[in-house]
Amino acid sequence: MPTAGAIQQELLRVLRFGAVGFGGFFVDAAILALMTEAMHLNPFAGRAVSAPIAIVFTFVCNRHWSFASAKKQAIGRSFASYVSMQGAGLVCNLIVYSAALLVIPCPLGALVLSSATAMIVNYLGARFWVFQS
Repeated sequence: MPTAGAIQQELLRVLRFGAVGFGGFFVDAAILALMTEAMHLNPFAGRAVSAPIAIVFTFVCNRHWSFASAKKQAIGRSFASYVSMQGAGLVCNLIVYSAALLVIPCPLGALVLSSATAMIVNYLGARFWVFQS
């Protein structure tokens, strides 16, 4: 049975991960809007630019804030694990994004739905694989 301290620490981790996720979402959305509105790229080409930048942003923030108490692997190994985990989240994200675009012809609306869905996959991977305690 987890202790009250362990539950509190996990809740703090989830809240921090969520805050970083919102920050990553805004990085992703701002770059996607720039790519689709100003650069006139299609929504998929825009995501090809915005998603990798958001992944790097969230890696740095999660490593140094959300999972600061976790045992640190070498940064290269940690980043490789994170990118692999984010790859699974990104596949989930892109499936939902593609399906949402069929119903909602707005790239940012589709991004909201796909990001919320992938956040669960990403947290579980980050917590139990990339940034193990």
